Amino acid sequence: MRAGRSVPNRRAFWAAVGALFALAYSQSPLYTSNQNQYFLHGLASAGYGHLSQDWLANTLDPTPVFSWLVRATYASVGSWFFYIEYGLLLAVTLWGLYAIGGSLLPGKMTRSRQLVLLLFLTGLFSEALRFPLSHMSWADGGYLLEGGAAGQRLLGPVFEPSVFGCLLVVSIALFIRGHPHAAAVLAAAAATVHPTYLLTSAALVAAYIGVLALGDRRWRAAITTGGLALLGVIPILVHTLTVFGWGSSQVSADASRVLVEFRIPHHALVSQWLGPSVAVKMLLILGALLVVRRGRLFPILLAPGIIGLSLTALQLATGNNRLALLFPWRVSALLVPVSTTILATKFIARCFRLFDQRQQHLPNWAGRAAWAIMAVLAVAGLTSFTLHLRARNQEPEQRLFNEVRRMAAPGQVFLIPPKLQAFRLATGEPAFVDFKAIPYAPAEVLAWYDRIQLAQFFYRDNPADIDCHLLDRAAAAGVTHVVLEPAQQGADCEMLHKLWGDDQFQIDSLKP
Repeated sequence: MRAGRSVPNRRAFWAAVGALFALAYSQSPLYTSNQNQYFLHGLASAGYGHLSQDWLANTLDPTPVFSWLVRATYASVGSWFFYIEYGLLLAVTLWGLYAIGGSLLPGKMTRSRQLVLLLFLTGLFSEALRFPLSHMSWADGGYLLEGGAAGQRLLGPVFEPSVFGCLLVVSIALFIRGHPHAAAVLAAAAATVHPTYLLTSAALVAAYIGVLALGDRRWRAAITTGGLALLGVIPILVHTLTVFGWGSSQVSADASRVLVEFRIPHHALVSQWLGPSVAVKMLLILGALLVVRRGRLFPILLAPGIIGLSLTALQLATGNNRLALLFPWRVSALLVPVSTTILATKFIARCFRLFDQRQQHLPNWAGRAAWAIMAVLAVAGLTSFTLHLRARNQEPEQRLFNEVRRMAAPGQVFLIPPKLQAFRLATGEPAFVDFKAIPYAPAEVLAWYDRIQLAQFFYRDNPADIDCHLLDRAAAAGVTHVVLEPAQQGADCEMLHKLWGDDQFQIDSLKP
């Protein structure tokens, strides 16, 4: 009977810990930041508003698996379930980090010691810690202990394809527990959901193969592990290479230059993201390598690190834009949180060793205190979400979004200020273009660039500089309505006819 009860008890334990970690980590309200791009295809195909008529929603989808998940979730359950899905991934992340850290702890893992380690991990990755770190002068300071270089990270405030990088953490955990095939499958799954993990997953699997073949002399296991990973990524690899056609044509070269130098230089140019915070993260990785230098984790961390660093140096030396779009530095998004976990575990191990030397056990109240502190961190994370939701609902553009939803009808396309990234998902109505959401197929990137230039030329701060003839080009592309800010409301464009306005925005119909 006791053995029968142990499995449900263990499941209940991890369900409770996972829930507290998910709440403590916190999320941003739907739809925020990158969600305005990555949710577009899925919501459009699920019948959300009139987004199926949006130009960008009909471009080639860079993350088809995630879009399928968005469509299935919205159509069958509703948008609220996106929070649950991300919460589950956060709980999975905690288990992966715990398994990696726990493998470094000597002696028996009692329940009290489990809770101490879980408390440390929850605190290190909690919103309660990110908030003070975010007020540091360094860029992306809030994610100093978990984010990689160039503002790229496994987790983050929103549910998006990149958060499936947590499967890479679980992959490492399964490998060191003796499950190389499952580890290879999860590495392939992470890259399948978000193709920018292809390089990181390949480096990780290469490390697995090396450990199995050279360290364990298990050649058959090494071959099958590599074969499983390769089979798993073939569909998304074919999709990425053939559908998006990043070849040697001039169109591809121009499109890569637009992405690297105009749209995402903060992710793609080393000169844009290299700074003190990156130096701290490099020290975390080096410290972790030093800690595990005699263990099984050492080659698993070293191989991706060397591959990422080498390709980063090559890109810096050549200035190759296509290599920049591979984001070789993205391996740091995996290495930094794992390294933080390793260093935290090293500190905890020393504390446990002191108790063992004195032949003492952790106090009986240590476990209860850990539960209480994790609950406080969860409340802090939930409070942060509530405050962000309240602040978002009080933003001036919400009145605009409400009015657009009220007048929504098929066939409408809105020319909007390029910075108004939340427009599509907040209203369900098609937009001509915005700066945040972009396509990735070369010809479509150049088409987006033409559109964004038109929008930027129209939305001038000085009404005298506004060229009303740009509206004819917009109308030819299907625009039926124009959202004006105060500066553009002073322009004398006879083809605009006011429908609604407040002190921040105005909606005009466009009749060329």
